[in-house]
Order: sequence, then C-alpha cells, then structure tokens
Amino acid sequence: MRIAIEAGTTTYGEQACCNGSEPRLHRGSRGSTPFACTILKMNITIIPDIHHHIKEVEQILYAEAADKVVFLGDWFDDFYDDEAMSAKTALWLTNRMDRHKEDVFIWGNHDVHYGFPFPGVCCSGYEQSKCDAIRDIMRPRHWDRFVFHHWEGSWLMSHAGLTKSHTAGVTDIRSWLEGEEEAAQLALRRGMKERHWIFTAGMARGGRAPFGGLTWCDVNEFVPIAGINQVFGHTPQPGRVWKYDTKRRSGNIANSENYCIDTHLACYARIVDGTFELRERQIPKVPNCP
Repeated sequence: MRIAIEAGTTTYGEQACCNGSEPRLHRGSRGSTPFACTILKMNITIIPDIHHHIKEVEQILYAEAADKVVFLGDWFDDFYDDEAMSAKTALWLTNRMDRHKEDVFIWGNHDVHYGFPFPGVCCSGYEQSKCDAIRDIMRPRHWDRFVFHHWEGSWLMSHAGLTKSHTAGVTDIRSWLEGEEEAAQLALRRGMKERHWIFTAGMARGGRAPFGGLTWCDVNEFVPIAGINQVFGHTPQPGRVWKYDTKRRSGNIANSENYCIDTHLACYARIVDGTFELRERQIPKVPNCP
C-alpha cells in the first residue's frame, strides 16, 4: 500500500458500472488535524483498445494514478489515420515503456503486424508508410515489452479473450498458456514459417479458423472457461461493457466473470486490492489537463 499525506482535505473517487447506473462517490477521510494520513490501495488499471486516442488514455491515467497499467493492445490503426498520427502514437508509447517498467503491454492484432510485418499477421488498416513511421521510432527493446497474455490474481487479460474451444483437454491453463505464449513469440521471430492459433482469425472476423485466438477472438465466438475470470477488448461495444450472460446461454459457467471492455475508451477497468471494478472515463475538470 501507499500512504499519502493530505492537508485536511477530502478525497473522492468515482465508481461507475458502465451499465447506465449513476456513478457512486467514495468519500475519503477528512483530516481533523492539519495533516491526515490516507491509505491508498493498490490500483491496477486496465485500458482497452487505444487506436491513437492518446488524449483519452491520458484522462484515464490522470484520474487513476495507478500503481500499474495493463494495456490490452491495438495502439495503432484507425479510420483515416496516417503516418504522422502513427508516429505520434509510437512516440508516446515508447516514452511510456521507457518510463514505466511496471506496466504491461499486450499484443493487439493491430500491433503485431507492425512489429512483425508478415503476410500471415497483417490485417485491415495496415499500410507500409505507417509501418515505416512506427518502426523508425520503436526499437527492439520496445517490441520485446509486448506479451500475448497477463495474469493479475484470478484475472486473465488478453487482447481478445481466450475461448474455451482452444482449451480442450487442458488441465493447467496457466502453465499451458505460458508454453503457448513462448511458441507464438518464437513463431513471429522465425518469420511466421509456422502459424500459431494465438494470432489466427476466426470465421466471425473473416478468417478460416472456426474461432479466433488471443488477438482475434470475437465475442460471438467466445465461450467462458470455468474458474477463469477474463477481461479483454477487440470487439467494439456501443458505449457499454459487454458481459457474458450465462442466463441467456446454455450451460451455466460457475465461478467465472467475463468482460469485453472495448468501448472506444468510454469505459475501462481496474483491480483495487484484488477487487475488480468497471469505470467510466471522466473528463478532468482542471485547467490545462490533457
């Protein structure tokens, strides 16, 4: 935990479930003496698909003052973007990587094809001019920061989610995923001589596979895994978080929560001392704030 010293002030935080309900204010402690100690809980903030929208990312970072940030990928590509916009995003990203060793950066399908511009991973939005602009700024040490998945306690984080369909016969998901991560990273570094399911698109996204991998799975292909909580992005949602509804689907998935938080940065998530929360992005009402 962190301890902040405040001069007789009240601290507030806003929690929103992104389901249409009103945000709830959490009141901090008011000091009765000139200085008061406030215990600040461990905050892991989870930010979904960026697509060049750095201003919105900075608003979230300003609001949260997180101990660690997990970025779910897709930094690049947007409608009508160009090499200048791509270079600006790459510069912000590399600065963040160099200054925040604690942060986690997850591969999105719109990132992989600039790190490894091979035909087997390129998707819509890719342009050679943007690739050149990005790779002029990002160095090998920056690409090495990307991973395909990350665990925070009981929560599995990836760009697009891990559907149960990939895990038939698997008893230890964590160990299996670690091995698959190494195999996928190796496949990329070998020039995609061997394809890997992690960066394969499913039929819902125009691919040939029956369902997508960690960078491509669509929510319409997603089937939860019992006992594994997941948060991911990739499939855009109309302003509100998508949650797997077990009541409307056959086969209740016990002890499993699953959220797609790609809401064009209208919402994001955080884990505070082990508790998962959904949040609405707020525009800071302070002078000269991004």
